[in-house]
Amino acid sequence: MKLKLIILISLSLPMVGCNQKSEDILLSDTWACPIGATLKIWKDGYPGEEKIYDAIGCRTLNGKRVGFHIAWKNYGIKEHEGGFIDDEPDGEWSYFHVNGNLHSRGFFIKGKRNGAWRFWDDSGKFLYERKYEHGEIVNKVQQGI
Repeated sequence: MKLKLIILISLSLPMVGCNQKSEDILLSDTWACPIGATLKIWKDGYPGEEKIYDAIGCRTLNGKRVGFHIAWKNYGIKEHEGGFIDDEPDGEWSYFHVNGNLHSRGFFIKGKRNGAWRFWDDSGKFLYERKYEHGEIVNKVQQGI
């Protein structure tokens, strides 16, 4: 299973924004991990939930997630993708419905939603946009038609 996952990722992902000559990036096939981190495949899930995901990404020696990360549900559909800094979501993240269509997309800063997040239904129809500040909803910016 792990080999299939690595092959699938190698064939389906473009280079993950790295400069091969950079001194603080280690390149592993089509994956870029910060120096001191290694490419790993592991079981992942949300605290308090029984759902378990197969995930691939970079981890430091002490187990913290860093760099780009992708998780798949047990039936092969991507659940989410995004970046980590020091084991907290950071940067752009995307979440997906069980049929594979985009559910939501936005940015995290130090583990908290920040800025505009957009949401779609499972058929791909835009629903609304919400604005977050430090993880708190500020308002619904725009409602879908």
